[in-house]
Amino acid sequence: ARPAQDWIAEAMEARAWLIFLTHEVEPDHGPFGISPKALADRAESATRSGARILPIGEALDLGTG
Repeated sequence: ARPAQDWIAEAMEARAWLIFLTHEVEPDHGPFGISPKALADRAESATRSGARILPIGEALDLGTG
């Protein structure tokens, strides 16, 4: 799997959306989940990149305002 930092850098360069979606945040997660630490690491990488981090509803409002 590609590191999250690669996805973030690619989205920033393309001025594109990048949506992180998971079904569960648990230390012992299933195949579609993520550990709390891994999610925190991804959020920190996105924050450091300078990306705007928004809930999907707020991001959608940007296009209609």
